[in-house]
This record gives sequence, C-alpha cells and structure tokens, in this order.
Amino acid sequence: MNHSVYDYIVLGASIPGIVFAIKKSLLGHRVLLTAMYGFPGGSITENLNCRQEIDESGLQGIAEDIYQAMSPDLFERSIVNPESLKYILQHTLENSSVDLYFHVLPKKIDVVSTGVVELSFLAKEGITARRGKKVVDASDTLYGAMLLGRNRTLRETTVDFFITRPADENFLSFEKIRHAVKLSDGRYWISLHLATHDDLFAENDTHALLDTFRGILENSNSRIHVLPLGAHAIFELESSTARTDAFATIDDILGCSCEPSHQFLRGSLMDAAHVHF
Repeated sequence: MNHSVYDYIVLGASIPGIVFAIKKSLLGHRVLLTAMYGFPGGSITENLNCRQEIDESGLQGIAEDIYQAMSPDLFERSIVNPESLKYILQHTLENSSVDLYFHVLPKKIDVVSTGVVELSFLAKEGITARRGKKVVDASDTLYGAMLLGRNRTLRETTVDFFITRPADENFLSFEKIRHAVKLSDGRYWISLHLATHDDLFAENDTHALLDTFRGILENSNSRIHVLPLGAHAIFELESSTARTDAFATIDDILGCSCEPSHQFLRGSLMDAAHVHF
C-alpha cells in the first residue's frame, strides 16, 4: 500500500480531467491521474465518442494546445482521430509532473483521517490503495460519484464505430442510427442508439445490435472497421446531490453540464474553473 498523500487524485483521463490535473500540478500540487485503460482520452479513445463539436474561437489554454497538435489528423472537422489524440495526450502528460496510474478501476472510497481519503483500486496486481486530500471524478461513467452514494441515472447508451467504404448508402435507413458522418476517404463514423436501461447488460445488447447491423452492411458491401472497447454510456447525476469539500465531479467544478460532444469545450472551461476546487 502506498501511504503517501496526494493533494489531488483525478479519476478518469478525459480531456477536462487532464487539464485539471496539469493545471493543479503547475501550481505545485501533487496530483495522481488514474484511468481504467492503459491510455488517456476518456470516452473519445475508449468508446470512440469521436464526434466532437469544436469551436476554435472558444478554445483556450491546454485544451487549445491539444487541439492544435491534433488538428492535422482530424478525419473531418467534427470527427477526432482517436489514435492521434491518444498519442498527443500521452505526450502532454509525460511532459508534466502529474503521476499516472493506469489500468485501474476505483472500488471504494474511505475517509481515513481528517482531510485524507483513501481510494481502493482493482489493478493488475490485485487490490491497491492511494490516498489524497481531494478527489475529482473526471470519468464519463461518474463511477467515483456512484461509490460515494450519489445518484446517477443512465440517460443514453450508444455504440460508436467506423465502417469501411460502402458501395451505396442504403444502410443509412437503419432505424438505430443516431449519427452517421462520411469521412473524406469514403468511410463512415457511425453511432447507433442502444436500447438498454441497465449498463450491466450493455455488452450483450451491444453484440446483438452489431450483429444485426453487420448483416445490413453486407448488403452495401461494407463491414465494421474499428470497434470501441465498450458501449458509450451517458450518465447524469441528480442535482440534489452536491459535491463535498473532498470530492467533486467535473460538472460540479464547472458549475454546468455539457454534452458528450463537448469534451474540448469542457477542457477549455476547466482551464479557468480549476481554481474553484
């Protein structure tokens, strides 16, 4: 067990989470950034939530730097290249003083003394623990908030992926398509609505939906090209459950909620809002 105490532990290496972690580290704070997978990017790189509404005039600070470094590799103005984003975010973090702790899932949060909380993680080596003064849930799943008993509701679930260049566009009539964006090379980024109200069964429902869509794609001489690590579950917290002195979500700090397609906007807003926690 690591008994050193961080000033901040950030759960989830999303763009706003990364901005928060770096900004705090630049102020001299000890910061630990955690992620479920072995790379940063949150839902963009994990779930291929690649359709991002980016207003360049509204970008600032670290989020703007990330966007400018990534912009030459955009598939389209609104479609982020997840592999390019992974590389740029990893490079950005390695050039900071933020400590990284990836391939871990938070399992429990306990108060161990005045002003110190302990987080238990499920890691490759088993159950581990890290201690911090403040915890920020920057994950898209709001898993940390759930561990503290805050009520989250599943608003929507999508399955986002890329397909190869089709021979025709007949597949676009599939009723489950939420978004379909044609790329310059003829491929498509697709988002399908997943009709599930329980994230525990999302994986089974995802496989069934994709199997149906694969058959439709065959008729257009196309196939699924790149799949996400899992379905993109979009959660909301009940407004009646407020943050505490030791714990906050990204939306708590920003004082507002943003759509999943506004990750760069949230990062830009965090550049100034981090001082509120």
